[in-house]
Amino acid sequence: MRTGSLGDTRRRPTALVGLVSAWLVACASASPRPPGSAPAPGDASSAPAAEVEDWLVASLRAGTIGPHWAEQGDDRLAAWAVEQGDGAGWFTLALPRDRSPGAPLRIGDVPAGLDLMRLVPGGASGFVLLTTRRLESAYLVEARHLGPEGIQRSGPHVLGESPAPIVWIDAVPTARGALVVWAERAGARADVYAVPAGPLGPEGRARRLARGTLGWQLAPFGRSAAVATVESSEQEAEIVVRFVADDGSDARPEVRLEARRPGPEIDLAVTTERTLVAWTERRSSGGRILLAELGPEGTLRGEPWAATAPRGEQHLIELVAGPAGDVYLAWEEQGQRPLVGSNVLLTPLGAAGTTLEGPAIAVPVSGYDGTLPVFEGRQDGMVAVTRAPSCDEPPCGTGDVITVAHLGRDLAVRGTEVVRVGGHPSAPAELLWDVRCEGECWALAARTDNFTHVYLKQLRSRRASPEPSSATRSSLVTRVDAVLPRATSQAYVADAMDLVALHGWTSASGTTLAWLSYFDPTTPWEVPSRPAPDGRRAPVRAVLRTQVLGVGAPGVGAPGGGAVGAGSDGEKVLQEETISWRAHSPGGLAWAPGAAEEKLLVWSALDDDEPQVFATVVDAQGRRLRQRMVTRTAGAVLDVAAVPLDSGWLVAWLDGRGDTLEPYAVHLDEKLQSVGAERPVAAGAVSPAGLELLRRGELVFAAWSDVRSAGVDAQGDIFLAVLSALDGSVIEPARRVAATPQHSHSPRLEPRGDGALLAWLDADAELDGPGGGALAVLELDASGRSLGAAEKIRVDGRPTSFDLRCASDCRVVVTVDAGPRSELWAAGWRPRGDGRRATEGVTPQLLVALRGRFSDAAAPLLAGDDVVYVDGDEGSGPALHRLGVRWR
Repeated sequence: MRTGSLGDTRRRPTALVGLVSAWLVACASASPRPPGSAPAPGDASSAPAAEVEDWLVASLRAGTIGPHWAEQGDDRLAAWAVEQGDGAGWFTLALPRDRSPGAPLRIGDVPAGLDLMRLVPGGASGFVLLTTRRLESAYLVEARHLGPEGIQRSGPHVLGESPAPIVWIDAVPTARGALVVWAERAGARADVYAVPAGPLGPEGRARRLARGTLGWQLAPFGRSAAVATVESSEQEAEIVVRFVADDGSDARPEVRLEARRPGPEIDLAVTTERTLVAWTERRSSGGRILLAELGPEGTLRGEPWAATAPRGEQHLIELVAGPAGDVYLAWEEQGQRPLVGSNVLLTPLGAAGTTLEGPAIAVPVSGYDGTLPVFEGRQDGMVAVTRAPSCDEPPCGTGDVITVAHLGRDLAVRGTEVVRVGGHPSAPAELLWDVRCEGECWALAARTDNFTHVYLKQLRSRRASPEPSSATRSSLVTRVDAVLPRATSQAYVADAMDLVALHGWTSASGTTLAWLSYFDPTTPWEVPSRPAPDGRRAPVRAVLRTQVLGVGAPGVGAPGGGAVGAGSDGEKVLQEETISWRAHSPGGLAWAPGAAEEKLLVWSALDDDEPQVFATVVDAQGRRLRQRMVTRTAGAVLDVAAVPLDSGWLVAWLDGRGDTLEPYAVHLDEKLQSVGAERPVAAGAVSPAGLELLRRGELVFAAWSDVRSAGVDAQGDIFLAVLSALDGSVIEPARRVAATPQHSHSPRLEPRGDGALLAWLDADAELDGPGGGALAVLELDASGRSLGAAEKIRVDGRPTSFDLRCASDCRVVVTVDAGPRSELWAAGWRPRGDGRRATEGVTPQLLVALRGRFSDAAAPLLAGDDVVYVDGDEGSGPALHRLGVRWR
């Protein structure tokens, strides 16, 4: 597809259908070589060679612009310019289909200041060579008309002159020549012009189609052309589609679509039945790709719609149209980028108004140079050409190779092949551009040594094989829609703070979140000059707040979320309440269900400069009903926990009233009054952390991490005690669940049958880097005894936090430190209940890459089929997001 926009490094106008800009071919060597002395590409008398897959076009040195090639019917032609040296000039070369090319033709001198070049079909007249060049005070657009054999029939003709730089040029063929369209820089934007070019030059004056555009597109539309532009001002923004006849006049009425904060990305795909327009708009959930459909007559069919559910930051790459009427959407997502390189996502587009769950496949791109894959539609699907690692599995060779994949109409891989030229199986192509698929697919490809050897290469592929090799690579393309679990939507919820704890529960009215923000507890207590938001003259510390998310928002309800209209910005906070402006961050946050729809929140705050445990009862919407300070002792309060009892709750915390921290617990009734005394849960604790409670029948399991061995390199292990569900008294003293060489921390208890599932994180001893680690899972029986040994689910990186939920199956979401960034991974499995391995073969899947440090402290939250988490960078600040996940 043809495109243009200023400052768009991802899609260069001259490199749209190539893995590299054609200028790279010119810069690959040292000095020009006269085409007449190049190694003979062949001659007109060469014998036919139907099985030959490439033809040598030329061997060139630096100072060459091009070559480019075009085809029309049975005719194919290449053209290039050598700007300096004895062999300077414009050259053309006819490319027969049944034999190797002959010698190139020199058709004229190359003028000074040559800038852009484009070779396009020119109707009945053969081909049109379009160029732009710089004069002292102006810029010219010129055209040469070439015959099928490469002879210059007329020109150069000046089509337009501009005082501003010309940043893009293209054309669509007409019966007499071509309708030429170009863009001139206008400040940070561009003006778009068009003029018909016939054999004798411009047929009329150049017409300005659009002023001050952000981006533009050109596509053939029947016997006319469709030009789409992004036009915006401080008052309004529009996507405009204009239809230009072959004489430069309006072919039919233009279509104007209202847009909200559009970006420069825009594309057109024209088929016999419909025309699709795609563009990107800025939303609170990130960049969203919007679509609109026009009928064969160019009239709008319905309202624009979102291409996919909200999925975070999206960037449109292109629409790919096939001759069979298929249209595919290609785009990038920030949250789906791998650590190295990137992925281009691809999916077929269905009926108008259909919002898709997500991509069908992902095509990898190696490196960071902005190079994108090439997609070209075919009758039976498409071809995808990309740079990828030189093999599927290690050990691999160094560097990347250009690889072509033939995809069916359903985007299934039919075959792949490394692109090689010159008949050398060990010599893969280094450059490739100008992919054309009128019938068979051909492209220009090159290798470099002392010269740049340019070939016309047929893009074939071997059948996909279950045993990929360096030649046949069936795993080049990832089938994303077959991966489970996978993210299906990603919605911004609300701005937040830097959180240390995030909890939530679901009711008929929506999902209620409770979160606690971070505040440095060593900050001195200073009375502010103005009252705090609650009216008190006391400093704001950590904030404890509840928020209710509405039902039916993206990602809520059916797996994968639902269709989201073009105007949707994501979820809305229906209600929020601040429980405290002065909570104590190290105390953490816990919640437990109560009578009816009541919930208990347990947290800590300072009272007379001493941290104390507080308990608050809220309703299903998070509104405070009653509250009480539970403890009145001196010493640290860390990692609160709570569990429901038959009458009230058992509340626990790590208490520092003595010389060391110890787990303590107390029974609270429904009115939050203490029933009995506060009592220690375990003796002998050294450095406990991560206290967790779970009730199972008449018992309460208490788990935590502790370092009880001596030495500076001592690692934490998981300990478990069994308490009475009547009064919290100790029934079975604390015992070490598993002694591991890794640092074990962050235990979680989840009910499972009559027993429970105990999970924790194991991290390597070296915690300064990403390291490695695993999620450990251990089944417990109804008495708290271990069923078998702990199982490990490995992740790529150091796991830092997680959430676990079990019903008929178990689901886990893990935050992973992957080095340069953090990531959310997920896995699901079904426990056996007999201690035998249940997680064998379980492979965690990447859900989303996170942007900043705000995800490090608060663990993600599983809410039904969705994941709620905190993310953001230094620029945007922390925010709550909701991720829709398909688990099965």
